[in-house]
Amino acid sequence: MFKLDPNPTFTVSVDIPVPGGQPQPLTLVYRHKRKAEIQRYLDSAAGREDADFISEIVAGWQDVDAEFSADNLAKLLDAYPAAAAAILEAWVYALGRAREKN
Repeated sequence: MFKLDPNPTFTVSVDIPVPGGQPQPLTLVYRHKRKAEIQRYLDSAAGREDADFISEIVAGWQDVDAEFSADNLAKLLDAYPAAAAAILEAWVYALGRAREKN
């Protein structure tokens, strides 16, 4: 049965670019946002640190050698410079390309 109220979180495998190597899959638990919330979120990007911005949409991860936390998310984003863009792009795509519709 189709639900009018989506689940508050959903899981997506994201290919994280690895410097000098092949992208590696990272399974993330994302937070769902409604259309107006998506636009406000994307509009809030300017001037924010990657870890602060990304932590608003990522609720956890699976099969990682460290527990999910704000510090470990910041460590991931620091170690893999292209990760923030890949994570954001996968979230937007999973929400149905909401960014392209706005």
